Amino acid sequence: MRDQENGERPQRLAHPVVFRPSRGPHPPRHAPREPEGTTAMSMTLDELRQLREKLQNNADQVPDEEIQGAVAAIREHVAQAREQAPTPELVAQLEELAEVRNVVVGERDTRVQAAAQNADRARDLIDGLDIPEPEQTDTDNVEGTDGGPGVNAVTDTATTEEAPVAEQVLEPALAASGLADAIARGIADGLRAQATAPAPAAQPVGRTGRPGVSPAAVQPGRDVATAKVYLGSHSEQGRPMTSELEVARAVHDKFRGAYQAARPGTRMPVLTVDVEYPEARVLGSSIEANFEKIREVTSPNALVAAGGLCAPLETLYDVEVIGSTARPIRDALARFAVERGGIQFRPGLSAASAVNGAGVWTVADDEAADGSGGAVKDCYIVDCPGVEDATIQAIYSCLEFSNISSRFDPETTAANVREGMIAHARLAERELYSQMAALSKLVQANDQVVGATRHILGEMDKLIAYYRDRHRLDDNVSLTWLAPQWVRDLMRADIAYQMAAGDWIEALAVADSTLSGWFSRRSIAPVWFLDGNPTAQTVNGVAIPSQVYADVAAGGTIPQFPTPFDSLLFTTGAFLFLDGGSLDLGLVRDSELNSRNRYQQFSETFEGVAFRGVEALRPVFDVCPTGSSSGTVEVACS
Repeated sequence: MRDQENGERPQRLAHPVVFRPSRGPHPPRHAPREPEGTTAMSMTLDELRQLREKLQNNADQVPDEEIQGAVAAIREHVAQAREQAPTPELVAQLEELAEVRNVVVGERDTRVQAAAQNADRARDLIDGLDIPEPEQTDTDNVEGTDGGPGVNAVTDTATTEEAPVAEQVLEPALAASGLADAIARGIADGLRAQATAPAPAAQPVGRTGRPGVSPAAVQPGRDVATAKVYLGSHSEQGRPMTSELEVARAVHDKFRGAYQAARPGTRMPVLTVDVEYPEARVLGSSIEANFEKIREVTSPNALVAAGGLCAPLETLYDVEVIGSTARPIRDALARFAVERGGIQFRPGLSAASAVNGAGVWTVADDEAADGSGGAVKDCYIVDCPGVEDATIQAIYSCLEFSNISSRFDPETTAANVREGMIAHARLAERELYSQMAALSKLVQANDQVVGATRHILGEMDKLIAYYRDRHRLDDNVSLTWLAPQWVRDLMRADIAYQMAAGDWIEALAVADSTLSGWFSRRSIAPVWFLDGNPTAQTVNGVAIPSQVYADVAAGGTIPQFPTPFDSLLFTTGAFLFLDGGSLDLGLVRDSELNSRNRYQQFSETFEGVAFRGVEALRPVFDVCPTGSSSGTVEVACS
């Protein structure tokens, strides 16, 4: 049904028409029957080796069915090899399988060519010996019409055994031809009967017994199926058969050829009937669509429900995944690819440390320099700078799936893969922040006096002034500030709490761009990261609580903003993101996973961070959204 639902081609159902030869004039009535459509069995690699030796020593002892089974088994081995890792053991097995394949396919092609030559020769002989039948005037007694045995023999089972012969004894060739004619007429008449079957009469519906009104239904027997007859089995379809004479010849060729030399009980495909169903007669995985198709065919009138939910509930197979794979911290850094697992670099220099070696030389100093004990110029002795290094680390993700679940529940598999990517992004961002924080100097914000928004902006102004003055930076040097994304919500809530004044309606809907703009005008690029440190820590005597929300309990109060909150401030470009590339191994299989019918998806990224600046700050803010301003509280500078 999958091909039909994807709109690729109509669904086909194959019914092989076969003979079961026997050594006597009549086949045993209670002979064991093989499952219909079964012409090949799965074979191990050892069995394929033995078959290769038999074909090389005496190919006549190997029946056609065993060769067909070997072809199917080779395909199964190849399909299984596609899903395994290319180990040396697998390569050796595939090389041996290739030798088996050449022998099997060569013998199969030889037999097919010989059979085709025999069929052509037999057909030429039949054309010269054929005696046309006299025209029949009484069509009521023609075999295969009006529900005769010719129709039922095909439409009911689609597999014809050699019919028991009654009192009349026919020559084998004529008996086969007569059976072929019955098969051909049965196929045609059976489908013709379906195409012309009348629709069931409308029945009264409803509690009042009045005829119901519904849209015109599709006639049950119209556009039901299209049958096509091919020479050969379903796995190896030959040329199409377009007439009853061709069907008779095919059965006759099989009877006079391979049938005579076959072993008792051997199943010999002769014809394949492929039935193509239109979209209206193909049932897929959608319960609603299937219900509508069945209703259109089987019920000419709409049914009146007495109440409640009588129809099956709709099934939704998709799995919603909540989360983002964004990497704001990584994307805020200058990214460089590293080929050796890390880099070596020299630390940066700042104007704050370059104070020695510079001085003022006056005229008086110059005159005093001629005598002993006069002034001399100070000179800073420059030492050879040290070398620092930064290396990468692997952030991996490993997911294990069931083969059955992945095959028949792809929605859940895709959702789990998406969830794994989200978990990988969260861990990678936290690792980046932890490395950057370890290279930064922690500072505490002053006690809050006004509202949180004004307090944060005021404290940032103080930090900017310190940083630019300390390192002699002008306003053209941009700074980057990393802060949790919920700090924007904290600032927006603080503005909403403030006293209504001026355009207070606008204050209730402050946009993210407006908040970011307040920092941009201070030459600060704010980066709102998604993943804070989940573990409480103490750095330089300052306690920093968990930077993530805990799960809120049902019936509990709305949680407050996590505070104090942690952040980083540095010159843009001071931190480098080291990208070692990604290693995606795709599907991982081994003997242990195969024994549990599982496979793994394993992937990892190699990344790190290097600090080439001179000073990075780690300001910690302890704020609360009070909405206060200097007009409502007293602000003092100590």
